[in-house]
Amino acid sequence: MNDGPLFLPPQILLVVGLLVGAPVSATAQSPSADVAPASTERIEALVASWKEDRRGPYAGIRWFCPDGSVIPARERCDTPGGLQHAMLKPEAKALQTRHGLYLGQILAGTDTEAFWDAGDRHSRLKQYQLGRYLYAVDDGWILRRAQYYRGAFQAEDEAEWGRSFLRHMLRDEDRVRSHFYLLRQAVRDLPQGGAGNVQQRIRATSEAIADSLSAFMPLRVRIHGQPDSSVLGRVRDFRRAREDTLSDELLSELTQLERALTAVYASDGADRLESHVASLPADHALTDAARSLVSDWPSLAADERVQRGSRLLLRLRRGLPTLNPDYRRTALALSVSLETELLRRAAAWMPTRHRGLLEKGAALARAAAGAGHLELWEWERVSDRLALPAASTVSRSDFDRWVDALRRVAEWGTAMTTAHYQHVVNRYAAFEPAARGFIDDRVRNSVLLPLGRVAGTLGRLQARVAGREHRLLDLDDTGRVRGLTAGVAAGTLHVVSELPPATDLDEDDLYVLEHVPPDLSPVAGLLTSSGGNAVSHVQLLARNLGIPTAAITADQIEALTRYDGTRVFLAVSPEGTVRMVPAGRMTEAERRLVAPASADTLITVETEAMELAETDLRPLRDLRASDGGRIVGPKAANLGQLNALFPDHVSPGLAIPFGVFRAHMDQPMPGTNGSYWDYLTATFEAAPAGRGDPPPRVRHRLDTLRTAIRDMPLRDDFRTALTRTFRDVFGGPMGEVGVFVRSDTNMEDLPTFTGAGLNLTRPNVVDSSDIFDAVRQVWASPYTERSYRWRQRVLKNPEHVYPSVLLSESVNADKSGVLITTGVSEGGPEALTLSFSRGVAGAVKGEATEMTLVRPRENDSDEAHDAALLSPLRTPTITVLPPEGGVETRATSFHRPVLTAANRERLRRLAQTLRDRLPAVPGIASEGPYDVELGFRDGTLWLFQVRPFVEAGPGKARSYYRTLDAQAEPRPTVDLTAPQPR
Repeated sequence: MNDGPLFLPPQILLVVGLLVGAPVSATAQSPSADVAPASTERIEALVASWKEDRRGPYAGIRWFCPDGSVIPARERCDTPGGLQHAMLKPEAKALQTRHGLYLGQILAGTDTEAFWDAGDRHSRLKQYQLGRYLYAVDDGWILRRAQYYRGAFQAEDEAEWGRSFLRHMLRDEDRVRSHFYLLRQAVRDLPQGGAGNVQQRIRATSEAIADSLSAFMPLRVRIHGQPDSSVLGRVRDFRRAREDTLSDELLSELTQLERALTAVYASDGADRLESHVASLPADHALTDAARSLVSDWPSLAADERVQRGSRLLLRLRRGLPTLNPDYRRTALALSVSLETELLRRAAAWMPTRHRGLLEKGAALARAAAGAGHLELWEWERVSDRLALPAASTVSRSDFDRWVDALRRVAEWGTAMTTAHYQHVVNRYAAFEPAARGFIDDRVRNSVLLPLGRVAGTLGRLQARVAGREHRLLDLDDTGRVRGLTAGVAAGTLHVVSELPPATDLDEDDLYVLEHVPPDLSPVAGLLTSSGGNAVSHVQLLARNLGIPTAAITADQIEALTRYDGTRVFLAVSPEGTVRMVPAGRMTEAERRLVAPASADTLITVETEAMELAETDLRPLRDLRASDGGRIVGPKAANLGQLNALFPDHVSPGLAIPFGVFRAHMDQPMPGTNGSYWDYLTATFEAAPAGRGDPPPRVRHRLDTLRTAIRDMPLRDDFRTALTRTFRDVFGGPMGEVGVFVRSDTNMEDLPTFTGAGLNLTRPNVVDSSDIFDAVRQVWASPYTERSYRWRQRVLKNPEHVYPSVLLSESVNADKSGVLITTGVSEGGPEALTLSFSRGVAGAVKGEATEMTLVRPRENDSDEAHDAALLSPLRTPTITVLPPEGGVETRATSFHRPVLTAANRERLRRLAQTLRDRLPAVPGIASEGPYDVELGFRDGTLWLFQVRPFVEAGPGKARSYYRTLDAQAEPRPTVDLTAPQPR
């Protein structure tokens, strides 16, 4: 029915949900995740044109009839049940069907499962949510002029569809458990006939006012950072003081903001909560608990509201599956409203003692779990670390444990939001930069905002108790700064909003990145908001080479943008203290630490023992650690040693020795007057040793050499030998068995240099021609600019890099990762660090894995308390191996842990065996600790690699680190009754 124009302000239109949803036809299908990318310039032009078009992305109004026909608006469907709304322009339809971009869609009439879009990581629902955000912050965005387009949508139809969709989704208990966070966010965002997201409207309106009126900026900062009831009076006073000078438009925006703030802060919130409680089943325990809280709510102090509200939030989540499906949407709506109330009331709870601040943090952490910002199993693993004793004085180690736990919960919650939405934000940010603010807005509109502030305050107190203090230029709030790898550096600071190609990074400079790319080239230092993965290849290299890295918050990244291009000094101590100051304010000791190193500090890799005449292919079962660096690289040699120790836990493999590569390099190189080897040696003779970008001539020669090796003809005797040996080792011919083709040079996995991830691995290669091509690609990979620059940084003779190749039978692991036989960032040398993901190749690329610290067990019944969760899995996709070869990416969820208790026990026993037996093995060249790559398939453990775990020693920075970590005398205990500093 067309009832004429809907003259609603933009804030109310938000609930209708016009922007990004599903197609108007129930027959439209979701595109696959690998749909063709659209031209960014083309989409930008379309968005710009729609903003100025009075119809936006719509071509006209139509009836969409039950029989599938689409007829003009003046006609009527033959049978009742038709829907009248706008029809998309052809360009908008093309973006949807060809590129998976759902702009300007209307919900009414959409197929429910198509909108859930499970095959594309729920992209359509998430795009809808992102569209609502853009609509709020960008004056209607693509509907800027189409907001009042007559008949474009019907609010009642949109709300009815939203209610129907949620009822359908919430009937599936497995879906409720595995996708609780996303379903709850959908309840928050989808139109259901309510008032919409008031908090988001408040932030969007305040930002718009501040953009036009700089005097409003302090209030905007307060509203975005520490909102409380006082902002209502401040906004009202601001408007009254300027009524005679402001434009009508600004006065109108200020009035709208006042009204929204009044709706939030001028009532105690009981009425909003009661409206949901009244719709719950009368005879259910959840209803009784909710009714009790709502009844007491007006008389409760702020701390009681947060404490009791957080308990109800957690109880609602745990009890949701016990409710009749018809009531689950109402229970989630109550949960959303309750979180909003806690966000409002948290600022009013102002603890005066340390204990009170810890109690506030624990309550907000509980609320975060109830609101889905962490999974229930994650809460169970961390909640015992938040329980406070009755004693008034506690040890510093116990205090550290509580503060670290709160910090982790805040980080896990933020990572949950990022894991769900980053892929959609990235797609939109390419043509609409405003999309980048979506995740931050999501976090700020949750209990994670006050939780983060409590964690920051406690972090500053923790540093004072320990006698140290973080410094990050002139930033005041450094409580959540965390050192990752120790080192010192000086260089120009670059704050990078988007991940650049690795070759764009200068190894003498420092970088601030949201996420660290897995193919990072050498840099002087790193700060990142993602925290990263402590055992990824990049962090192993940083730890090996003494490159300082630290974790900071997204707010701190934004604050550091004003220092982009400034020369700074960065130090991170082994204890995690972070100091960054302008280079002009370095102490004399700091200047000496960052003075250029001499060539004497470079490592020489011995090559005299290499047997380059040895060209026989070697089955893995015949190799031992003593063959490493002699016939093959340490990777194959050490894996052969593991095969001898654990014969049923290493997949079959064969190694192509150094000598095969060297023999091929003696062939004439096309376009030159000599061999491939002649060209290689001449290239390195022209290359300067030590740090620094390769000269243009060297870069060009490396590119030429790499291309030539990839196209190099393979000798007939080698082809014959590999074909024959492949069948003997793997039990089938090429084309039937998938293998990982892995680089294994003489300049990696060494006791003093790890070289982790520098060279190529081709996963799950099946076709015979692809296997031969992969061998050449692996041979060429040490001559990439990235690999070259890392080696030049530490090696005196990098020209003598010899690649052997390891072929390992593919293992399609259920879960995989890394075991480090020591505590990496905490726990001490007797602990274990486990970093695992689902699928194959877990943990090595810097993804957000499940990390666990396994402490030495005090007794046989202590298993439940010896495994501390450092971080849960927050990578939303996993890699699997299809039988036809290559890899596939699939979505995963976080509602179950990756490692079971049985898995951890198996890894504990493995680590003990390695500690006991490897140091005595000839050729291992390390007494530990060890870095082991491994996986599980159907409960069976498979070993893929072992190497020394290498960390740079403190060297000449030892005394400096001591001063950094002991700026004051550490306190052995903390008085929880001590007053909070103001």
